Amino acid sequence: MQSRDRGFMEKISQCRKAISRWKRNNKSNSAVRIQEIHHEIDMAKRANPYVHTEVTRLSKELQLEYQKEEQFWRMKSRITWLNNGDRNTRFFHAATKNRRAQNKIRKLVDDQGREWYGEKDLGRVAESYFKSLFASEGIGIQLEDTDLWHSDEAMVTQEQNSSLMAPVTRTEVRMAVFDINPTKCPGPDGMNGYFYQHLWDTIGEDLFHLIEKFFQDGQIEAEMNKTNICLIPKKSGAVKMVDFRPISLSNVAYKIIAKILAKRLKKVLPRIISDTQAAFIQGRLISDNILVAHELLHALESKNKCAEDFIAVKTDISKAFDRVEWGFLESALRIMGFSNEWIRLLMSCVTTVSYQVLINGHPHGSIIPTRGIRQGDPLSPYLFIICSEMLARMLKKAEMEERITGLKVARNAPAVTHLMFADDTMFYCRERDDELDQLRSILDKYSLASGQRINYLKSSIYFGKKIPIDRREVIKERLEIHQNGGKGRYLGLPESFGGSKVSILSYLKENLSQKVGGWQNKFLSSGGKEIMLKAVAFALPTYTMTCFLVPKTICKKIMSIIADFWWKNNNDHRGMHWKAWDQMCKSKKQGGLGFRDIKAFNLALLGKQLWRMMTHKDTLMARIFKARYFNRSTPLNAELGSRPSYAWRSIHAAQGLIRKGSRRTIGNGDEVLIWEDQWLDRKPSRPIRAANWAPNQVRPVINSISKVGDLLCNNGREWNDDLLSSIFREEDRLLLEEIRPGGLNSEDSYSWDYTRTGHYSVKSGYWVYLNVPDFKDKPREVSQPSLDHLFQLAWKTDTSPKIHHFLWKCLSNCISVAATLKQRHIAKDGRCNRCHEGDESVNHMLFQCPFARLTWAISGFPAPPRGEMSDSIYSNLYRVFTVTKRHPYAEREGKLGPWLMWRLWKNRNELVIKGKEYDAMETVKKAEEDMEEWLKRSEGVSKRLENHATKDTTQLTWKPPPEGWLKCNVDGAWSKEQNQCGIGWVLRDNRGKIIWMGARKLKSLRSSLETEIEALRWAIQVTTSFRYRNIIYETDSQEVIEAISEEEGWPIFKALARDISTMLASLERKKIIFQAREGNGVADRIAKETYSFVNYVPKVYSIMPRWIIPYVSEDILNCTNTFGE
Repeated sequence: MQSRDRGFMEKISQCRKAISRWKRNNKSNSAVRIQEIHHEIDMAKRANPYVHTEVTRLSKELQLEYQKEEQFWRMKSRITWLNNGDRNTRFFHAATKNRRAQNKIRKLVDDQGREWYGEKDLGRVAESYFKSLFASEGIGIQLEDTDLWHSDEAMVTQEQNSSLMAPVTRTEVRMAVFDINPTKCPGPDGMNGYFYQHLWDTIGEDLFHLIEKFFQDGQIEAEMNKTNICLIPKKSGAVKMVDFRPISLSNVAYKIIAKILAKRLKKVLPRIISDTQAAFIQGRLISDNILVAHELLHALESKNKCAEDFIAVKTDISKAFDRVEWGFLESALRIMGFSNEWIRLLMSCVTTVSYQVLINGHPHGSIIPTRGIRQGDPLSPYLFIICSEMLARMLKKAEMEERITGLKVARNAPAVTHLMFADDTMFYCRERDDELDQLRSILDKYSLASGQRINYLKSSIYFGKKIPIDRREVIKERLEIHQNGGKGRYLGLPESFGGSKVSILSYLKENLSQKVGGWQNKFLSSGGKEIMLKAVAFALPTYTMTCFLVPKTICKKIMSIIADFWWKNNNDHRGMHWKAWDQMCKSKKQGGLGFRDIKAFNLALLGKQLWRMMTHKDTLMARIFKARYFNRSTPLNAELGSRPSYAWRSIHAAQGLIRKGSRRTIGNGDEVLIWEDQWLDRKPSRPIRAANWAPNQVRPVINSISKVGDLLCNNGREWNDDLLSSIFREEDRLLLEEIRPGGLNSEDSYSWDYTRTGHYSVKSGYWVYLNVPDFKDKPREVSQPSLDHLFQLAWKTDTSPKIHHFLWKCLSNCISVAATLKQRHIAKDGRCNRCHEGDESVNHMLFQCPFARLTWAISGFPAPPRGEMSDSIYSNLYRVFTVTKRHPYAEREGKLGPWLMWRLWKNRNELVIKGKEYDAMETVKKAEEDMEEWLKRSEGVSKRLENHATKDTTQLTWKPPPEGWLKCNVDGAWSKEQNQCGIGWVLRDNRGKIIWMGARKLKSLRSSLETEIEALRWAIQVTTSFRYRNIIYETDSQEVIEAISEEEGWPIFKALARDISTMLASLERKKIIFQAREGNGVADRIAKETYSFVNYVPKVYSIMPRWIIPYVSEDILNCTNTFGE
């Protein structure tokens, strides 16, 4: 790999050949080696049963081979939700066999209806199909004909083109490499993402030069752009090529280039892509299109004007990605204003591809396409929506010329002629013949130009409710679409919700039953089951619950299916439900397993939609719902209204949840009502309360519609303290002082009180529903504090997931010991099967049975004070969990405790079921082996995490700015205990000389982060007033930079961020960058000095105070620049 004379792909090829030779010459089959080691261990035991050295060595080698085998089958299974934890090799093996059986191609039927079986014949059928599919039919209409689309749309700017073509950096390449999924299927070169990531230090420089060269000349090596086509069946028993989904498996080297291009391209798209397209555009969601489509279809049913005059057409596009004409794509890029250099890079990626088809894992044929973009290519989704934008602009032009009329759900609502999400499209127009002809003409022209083929046989029409039956038949004939809409799906969810919601959404429980009923799931350990439920089962209904309220009947059925799966035995028996489901939904530290309460989670997801309407008012979805339901109100205060859609009913159900956790964030205060809105900084927030005025006291003129802006002064950045004192109660006035208004240039916004950023999250909404008063159907039981502590200790124990679950079951009394079975009337005899001396409780079986006592005694586990285990299971478990605190020297013995318990339980089951007995020494030895294997596995995971950790290369000392610049370091000091805070900043030139510095004591703020932001704001306010031109601002808080640069992600500080951005606009050049705390010592010292100030008067110095001189001198001494140069 070291020679630079050979091409990069040739080196990769040579490397693969070398690995193949090594594999042939070395035993790499772990399953075979495992059998050999077992035989060697037996031979070693027979040769000398009293010498354990060789057996110990072989046992460690055996554990390593088991890990290799599991890793092999995990990668083969393509299971991504189960990574580290218990050994689940049988599950991965079963999943792999199941996946292979489903994907195996045994027969294909060609276009003439002939059946083919042999692999070579299957390959020829597939090759012929793709050669035909990827063959260009030419462009029927030149896109440059400006009569086709609306020409006044947004274009790519010169600045954006310059950004797209900026030189590629090593950091950019490295980020793309590590953004690749390491275990995804490799391309034709056989190397997956893990190879590139693991050997980055070796191959990184060669890879960088390869990509750098591509950005310079736009040429890709032919070997790099070779691609395998993997066929995934769309349905069971697929035999026709159209029944398979072709997925492109490209080489990782190409994927890295494509990811860099895609990352640059997607930053430009939000500005130039119509808001009716929601796919792959930053800030737009698939749920937006679902909700808008649902509302529009509801209008066809419920709104008289729409029901009489309008239709909706849902089209099906056949092989949308595969039929894109390259000439059309290139023209679309040019029309949208992309530079020729950028177009050359994109088209080079598209046009230099060559394919082979994988039939049951083996490549066949050679296909050189002349059209189409790859499914699975990081670039393809963005290129496709650029093509679709041409159709959107054609429709917009027709609408502006009044050839087509868009559907409006209300008078002030935007008219919608189409909704697009990738290749899923819905069109809306009047049912008049001229508009139907226009729609069909636009679709035909777009098909001729782009190569897209609309399948009118699979398309459907949703008619306004009052359109006569005979007229509907005429419309069908005119559009050549004969299916009625309303009963199908749009983007995977039901188009219409007329009728029983339980019946419409019954597919949720059916899909879930099918998923958890997979036969390979019975091989999962308890830890694997938990992860499977949380990552897969609970995720299945999430998509539907994001947009619609699921009926309680369905929720209960879903929870019942999940509970049955959890408690089911591996022999497919239903299993005993040992614990109530509502207890299982509690957090782990409260004695549950953290499973989701479906109803609460549904409302938390719907809360996300309501929050989006409140905070993203300019989205198409928010504008349509506002016009229909809260034109003169807010989403939070809106009524249900007359004849609402099921989507609005669902979202409206989350109002109470959002009210409980949200409040208004004060910018200029012009939108927030003083007496009605929730804007106080408390949890939960509430409206403010007036002072108790005396009868003869003169009251300020503040009425019911007064706004918070009336209480501000100093350009809206500070409170009018005299006014506050005369209007509000003392308690509320103190709360107000913690709020920092944003100023005249900042808008009021919403923030969520239960996240650091102020941005609503489903997780926090779920927590609020379950824990904040007034959101519970019934009071929930609270566990004993001592028991809660035990549960926390159990989950923190350094052991494997299956042992964690076993400990949880012990604490919850969810183990089928004889005494418990007798209590449940399942067994007649509750006595211990081993000693027959007492009832077999969990405590007896694990600690008090003579066999258990002997096992603990010879294990080396520190004995209890009186030498005997307690009668309380909780006391004994507490000893096991905390033994290393009392006996620090016994760390290994302390880790052994849970494994001994597990082995005692396993041995008890062997005795009861098979009549097989083990002696105490065997039990201890097996527990030690189990523990050693786990520690070895967890050690390997830790090492992998350490290897992937990013090294911190942050500058640790203060560094002066470049010549012509000034640098302003800022910091805030905040003490919750002392209830005070202060801010400071220092402005220096490129020689380290202080020009100005500022210090200011503040009334207590809410957090250290807000203090840091306030420090930056004040520093910018003062320094910009001096009319300097080029300033670098440095802060030791990464979160401050995030809050300023990503306003939408930090709503709690949106007003302050907007004020900062406005002030920064006055500077010719400016930067806000991160500096480690060690390099920000001067500003830190200034901020802390404010604790000694006796008032809140800001202080700005042009001469250094004595107390700061040592810190400034240290910066100059540590500085890496030579100031005299």
